[in-house]
Amino acid sequence: MAGASFLGMDPFKLLRVYGTIREGPQALTSSAAGSSLLDAFLMHLVFGSALGAIFMLFMWRRRHTAGLVRFLSDGLVYGLVIWIVNFYLLLSWIQPLVDGTAYIVQTIPWWVAFGSHALYGVTVALVAFPFKDDITGSL
Repeated sequence: MAGASFLGMDPFKLLRVYGTIREGPQALTSSAAGSSLLDAFLMHLVFGSALGAIFMLFMWRRRHTAGLVRFLSDGLVYGLVIWIVNFYLLLSWIQPLVDGTAYIVQTIPWWVAFGSHALYGVTVALVAFPFKDDITGSL
């Protein structure tokens, strides 16, 4: 949202595009209700939180040998894997089945998706790193 505002674009455009998963092309109109934008935001937040927890479970085995640089590089790779899997392996064929068109893949430039998912992965790693020793061995 901040990047879109900086570039002089609609800061809610990404949320509108994400909303097409649930509401189809109606979510892309500027008259889309605020509740649909909130739904898209919450859906993305919940999904991102769950994937962040999965990242921490992956990193749990390496917690004693992984320093901050390792966490950051693994987070970057994790974010980019999520981008490839979600955009090109799931959304490119699931959304056309549901809505008739792959709105997300066709509307969001690849470099925006790449950058936002890379930033997501690095952010997850930064948030997870201080808690790397808090997961008990009982898992």
